[in-house]
Amino acid sequence: MKRKSVIFGLVCLFVLSLMGCSAAEKSAQPGSSSSDSGAESLSCGVQFDSLEAVLGNRDYDPDGVTIAVGTLGDVIRQNELSDIYAFEIQQLVRGEAEEIHLFQMKDGNRLHTGKTYLLLFFKRPVDDPNEYEVAGAGNQCAFWIENGRVQGYDAAMVQQLREAEPEIDTIEKLAAYFE
Repeated sequence: MKRKSVIFGLVCLFVLSLMGCSAAEKSAQPGSSSSDSGAESLSCGVQFDSLEAVLGNRDYDPDGVTIAVGTLGDVIRQNELSDIYAFEIQQLVRGEAEEIHLFQMKDGNRLHTGKTYLLLFFKRPVDDPNEYEVAGAGNQCAFWIENGRVQGYDAAMVQQLREAEPEIDTIEKLAAYFE
């Protein structure tokens, strides 16, 4: 019985990951390679190799990246694979978003209420014009300050920020870096 439960759980995880990946996959354009945009296509989303690659990317969102500082608000809607949250904008660093509905996969790195983030977003190609997703696979471009240091889900991106601007110890200084 235990073995059947484990197998069933693995099959469910596999199916959920396949369903989630199809929503986040990067669409390939003829004549362009992943090295052209500085991004490597993964099974779920896009793994960027540098902040410059994210900031210059137009493959996912022709308007480019939107950058905002804020906190996670209330859940707007849910389904079995994802949640959509209101992102309470404290400062719009780049872009023209008036309202942000943040898409989060249930099985990925999650943002938490009560924490202030600086997020690099791309618009999602859906009916909701305010729906955005954090750039990069696994919330790769989500950053916050903890104990006076930049933190994030991607160690290489965090290291790049720390090396480029070692004095970043507040969310205001982090936002100023991207202005």
